[in-house]
This record gives sequence, C-alpha cells and structure tokens, in this order.
Amino acid sequence: MTPQTFLKNLKPKNINEFKIIRETNSFPVVGKLQDRIRWSKNLSKIIEKRCKFNKIKFLKLSKENYDKSGSINPKFTLDNCHITEKKLLQKIQEKILNENK
Repeated sequence: MTPQTFLKNLKPKNINEFKIIRETNSFPVVGKLQDRIRWSKNLSKIIEKRCKFNKIKFLKLSKENYDKSGSINPKFTLDNCHITEKKLLQKIQEKILNENK
C-alpha cells in the first residue's frame, strides 16, 4: 500500500462542506496525517491477512518509501501521492517478478 501524502488536510465541518470541496478537488486530503497513517496501516494489515487466507502473495514496500512520520517520502515523489523514484519502482518490479518464481 502506498504511503500517505504529507499534504495539508482539509477540514470540512459537515457533508455539505465536503460536497463543495469535491466540486473543485476530485481527491481531497481529509483527516489528520497521523490518523491517515494509522488507517492505512490497519487497512494494509487487513489486506495482508486476506491475502494470506486466500494464498495470495502480499508485497510490502520498503521503509525507504516512507519518511520518519510514516507518510510518503517527499524525496521520492513528484506529485506528493505516488512513488516516482525510478530506483524504488525497479525494486518493487523486481519483488513482483521474483514472487512468481
């Protein structure tokens, strides 16, 4: 699972404010960074357990993809959301290829 963006979060007070935000931002960042990191870790654990149960390989990203807080490492992203560092992408591709051997 990719690390959380470190972008500042929006704080809608209700669903109407959220709908207004969505009109101008297709992918708004909502929730405190530490909450988003915790949610991602929990979701990743659930997915990993389901993969294990269904005998599907689960690939974890290396720690260098993350910064000290647990969000995406700003050194390795151009858009603050996706890993774009060629070296890290190659490592992930190698993991995928090696898992199929």
